[in-house]
Formats: sequence, structure tokens, C-alpha cells
Amino acid sequence: MLSWRRSGVSSSPTSLATNTVAQSAPLLIGYVCSFLSAPVVLAGLGLRAFGIWALTGALAQYATLLDFGVGQTLVRFVALHVAQSRRAVTGIVGSHSEEAGSNAIGEFIAVGYASVAVVCAVLLALSFALGPPLAHQFRGIGSRSMTALLLCSTTIVATSMLNRVLIAYSIGRRAMVAPNVAQSLTAVLYFICSIGVILLGGKLVAYAIANAAAGVLGVVVTMTVVLRQTPKPPLCWPSRRRAKELVTFSVKNQALAISSLVNYQSDKVVLALFIGPAVAGAYELSNRVALAARAVGVYTVSAMVPTLTAWRASGTRDQLVAAYERLTAISSALAVPCLALSAAVAPLLLRAWLGHAPRNGAVILAALSIAYVANTTTGVGYATAYAEGLPGIPARAAIATALANVALTVGLTPVFGLWGTLTGTVVALTVGALYQVKLLHGRLSVPMAAYWRATLSTLVLSTVLTGPIIVCDVAGASATRWLASLLCVASGVYYGVAYAVIAGRRGALPEAIMRRLPRFATASA
Repeated sequence: MLSWRRSGVSSSPTSLATNTVAQSAPLLIGYVCSFLSAPVVLAGLGLRAFGIWALTGALAQYATLLDFGVGQTLVRFVALHVAQSRRAVTGIVGSHSEEAGSNAIGEFIAVGYASVAVVCAVLLALSFALGPPLAHQFRGIGSRSMTALLLCSTTIVATSMLNRVLIAYSIGRRAMVAPNVAQSLTAVLYFICSIGVILLGGKLVAYAIANAAAGVLGVVVTMTVVLRQTPKPPLCWPSRRRAKELVTFSVKNQALAISSLVNYQSDKVVLALFIGPAVAGAYELSNRVALAARAVGVYTVSAMVPTLTAWRASGTRDQLVAAYERLTAISSALAVPCLALSAAVAPLLLRAWLGHAPRNGAVILAALSIAYVANTTTGVGYATAYAEGLPGIPARAAIATALANVALTVGLTPVFGLWGTLTGTVVALTVGALYQVKLLHGRLSVPMAAYWRATLSTLVLSTVLTGPIIVCDVAGASATRWLASLLCVASGVYYGVAYAVIAGRRGALPEAIMRRLPRFATASA
């Protein structure tokens, strides 16, 4: 063993509510920073250069598949062995299990670091190999500049993967505040570096280098914070058995990573190749807003995998299933309205945000927001499957989703252009999400009616409330930026208040929110 610290294993976990907020903070801060920086970056780079940068980032993301999914599932294995170690401390299992659990965690973390090294090596080679042909494909950019962009994207991806391994021990122990403070600071670093280089007159390559530097600084920040919390996190030379155990489970999870890349990255590649970088740039801008709305909605499930895994380790399947419908209803009550509002206010939002709506930007934003609706309602099901040790269920659904998305977008885009891309994405994401629900319910013997009870009323309410906003969109079609901003704010206030009152009276919102609503909004709950 390289190092080991017993006290870290037996410490008490932070509450699910606190961990949920902590897990969501870096993502939400990142989206806020991205939202604020996008107009400045777009003005400094131009839509075409912005689209090229988005494309290089998407290509680099595909190389993360080479880690066999280890980074995604590392937290689950840490959480499982930490829970077993805590049971040993309380005398439920033999006391030797605590040290054995720590050894296992150290081995799993070592495998995580090894996977990062493998991906980095491959990415570096691909960056030099792909630079010249991509420069020839898009013209207007030299081979050296394209190679530099790919190397910067490689650095960003590699530092992100390294951060994920660095914080895995704390996240698995459900002590999520400190590592997510570090991740939030990293998001702010990206914002400062990207805005700073543009304000100093930097162009595309300088912008890429600044972002790569932010990624490196983020690793330093994360290491500092994590080591202050746990000075000697467990780290052991991995045995073949442990490596096989983690990789075997992770390979099944890799289907989810593939699906995520296809659903969130491949559309940019398809659009750039078939239509042009400018359209890919417009897609990237709109997708940032849609993903931010999705992130706000799914924050309730951000801490569920380690938490439900720990619950399952000390409980029964029936207890896990009993919580499924309730948690799905709570998650959907927050996820769906965010995306419905994003779709409805799309034209006004883009005009207020960027000063003008990129061509087809509003259509892209509305379509992607709709596409993510069904996906967000299945987050609890994903966490439940992992807690039960059934990664094959979301994996099968992910594979089906990815194949459908590729087939539909590649088949429809050459014929129908952007409309073909969007149609393929909406259909694939929606059908794939429902397929996962069907598989999970069948395995756990839960009727499909439970899913519809948890989601359908929220879907209907969220959709009905968008009616006045759509009317406002039409009335403000030629509004100035300031008027569009006012209309956006008014639409958001109307929607938020109306939804909170109606959903609160139905008792559909989480208790933490219900306690903070005015009394009239919860009178019938």
C-alpha cells in the first residue's frame, strides 16, 4: 500500500440534501459562467471560429471512452466499500473488513489514475495525427493552429478526468462539500481565463491555450482542497482481481458514456461536416442553454448514486423500490418545468443573451430542451439501477439511444439539413429514455403506471403554463435587446410563481421547498 488512513473510512457522511447542493454547485456555476462569457467570446472569435473550437472539444471527448468507463463508476465502488467498512465498525461484519475495504478502495483509485494516463497518451497522439486533415477539411485555419487547438482540448479533457479521480474518494464517502468547492473554483478559473484572453485581444488559439491553462490550475486547486480534507487518501497497487472487477462493471457503464457523447456532442460534428462550422457554433450556443436548464432540473439526482448504493448495502431491494416512485416524482417536479420554460422562452432568451439570435438558434434551443425532458425523468431510475448493481439496464438503453441517434441524424441531416438533425435527436432521446424505464420496471417488478403517476401530471402542468409565454414570443418578435430581457424576466417570474403555487397546492414539490413557500401556495397540500 502506498498510503492509508483509517479515519477517513469511518467518518459520518454528509446529508443527502447538503450533498445534492454541493454536487450541483460546480455544474450550475459552470453554466452561469458559460452564459456570462458566451457573448464576449462570440464577439471576440466570431461564430465560425467558435464552431471550430466546439468541434475540437467534441472530438477530444470521444477519446475519454478509452478509459473503459472507469472514471464514471469509480465513485460507486468507493461508496460500496465505504458502506461495508462502516458496517464493520458497528460490528455487523468482522472487524477485518474495515481494513480490507480501505485496501480495495486504494486499488480502485489506482486503476482510475492508470486510466487517465492511458487516455492522455492516446489523445496526444491523435492531436498530432488529426490536425492537418481537419485543417484541410475546414480551410481558413492552418495545420499548426488546428493541432494546437486539439492539444488544448486534450489538456482540458485530461485535467477534467484527473479531477474526477482526485475527488472520487470524498464523493464516495458522501463528504461532497469540499471537493465540489474545488470544482466550483475551477469553473470560475475557466471563466476568468477565457474572458481575460478575449478582452486582451486574443483570438482562437490564444483562447484555447488560456482554457487549457485554467484546466491545469484547476487540478492544483483540487489537489490542495482534497488533501486538506484527507491528507492520506487510500492508494494501493491494484491487483488483477480488483482491476478486473472495476473494469468489468465499468465497461457496462461505458455504454452510458457513449450515449452521452452521441447525444450531446455528435450533433455538432454532424452539423459541422454536412452544413458548416457556423451552424455547429449556433448549435453549441443553444445547447449550452438547454444543458443548463437540464442541469437545474436534475440536480436532485446528482448525489443519488453513492447515497442509494450505501442504502442498498445496508437495506433490501424492497426498501429501494419503495423510494423509487417518490424520488422520481420529486425529481420530475423540478426537472420538467425548467426545460419547458427554456423551450418556450427560446427566441427572447437568445436575443437578450447575445444581442441577436443566431440563425435557427431558437429552433435548436426549443428542440433540445424538449429532447431532454424524458431523459431527466429517468435519473432516479439510473441511480436505482446502479445501487442495485444492475448497470446493464441503463447500458442497454444507452446503446439503443446512441444507435438510434446516429442512424437518424446521419440519415436525415443530408436530406433535411438542421431539421433532420433535431428530429433525430428528439426522437432518439425520448424513446431511449422510455426504454430504460421499461427495462428497469420489468427487472424490479414495478408497474409502468408508477412512472406515469410520478411524471405525467408535471408534464401536463409544465406544458400548459407555457401558453402565455409563447404568445409573448410572437409579440416580441422584433423587440430590442433590453425589451427582450424584460420580457424574459417577466416570463420567468410568471412561470415560476404560477408553477410553484399550483405544484405546491398539489404537494408535488420537495419538502425543503414546500417549507419555504408562502402559506397560500401550500394550502391544499
